[in-house]
Amino acid sequence: MRAAEGDDSAEYQSAAQIFSNNNPTWDQLGIAFESLEKFIRQGRQTGYSEFETNYVNRRGGSGERWADEQFKKLLGIFQYQNGIRQIGNAVPQHTHTTTTDYADDIYDQLKEGKLVIIDQSSGDPTINDASARRIMQKIFDGNKTEFISGRIPPDIMIYIEEAHNLLPPARRGSPERWTERGHHHGNRAD
Repeated sequence: MRAAEGDDSAEYQSAAQIFSNNNPTWDQLGIAFESLEKFIRQGRQTGYSEFETNYVNRRGGSGERWADEQFKKLLGIFQYQNGIRQIGNAVPQHTHTTTTDYADDIYDQLKEGKLVIIDQSSGDPTINDASARRIMQKIFDGNKTEFISGRIPPDIMIYIEEAHNLLPPARRGSPERWTERGHHHGNRAD
């Protein structure tokens, strides 16, 4: 960013200076990350595209990009006015005493054959939805990893109250549709 080109080069150089500080303030970091997002997004004009090409092709490198897609998505929040303030809404759902990811913990306990009950009867519906989707994705990814590794995935049964709020609408003839119809006709779908 120090060698940035274009109309906003002073902004990018300022951000580079902030990132090099040993103890930047939160406000400074907010400004610097906003500039970094813009620097990456406007890569051809800023010189980032050339930097990334050199980074990927460097001798002894992994061949991976400097900023992976997850990092770029995270930086994307800086494109929106007050975007960073939206993160503050998640503060009540976090604690400094937790050292592991709740989705990993749930999957590990399910693999061990334990019963896990997640009560989402209260709380913010958006956060509940995101949490349920995250847990389901973790279970799917975890079992996929087990299978790809040549191991038999664990038997995991999931019961979702009000599943229609989480699962996509069923297509005609799909297993989901059959299960839904079986439920309405008093049949059990295993």
